[in-house]
Amino acid sequence: MKTDVVFYEFFAFAPALIEEFLDVCLPMGYTFSAPVVKALERRLDGLFLPNSPDPTIPLILLETKMQVDEGLYRRIFAELGL
Repeated sequence: MKTDVVFYEFFAFAPALIEEFLDVCLPMGYTFSAPVVKALERRLDGLFLPNSPDPTIPLILLETKMQVDEGLYRRIFAELGL
């Protein structure tokens, strides 16, 4: 999380702003966190969990980049598979 502190603090302070970034209107509020997924320190940049038990409401994974990354989508899906 060293390089993503700004994004973490931003969304921890105002998780509802994810709607503006995604340009969508979400039916429920979300709670933001940045959990460690495995003991190998696979850490998500951010996770928005819906404030509702309804399983049809999606959760939102946040990946932040401050530079061009041509292999971003391939790497994200590979890491999610781990």
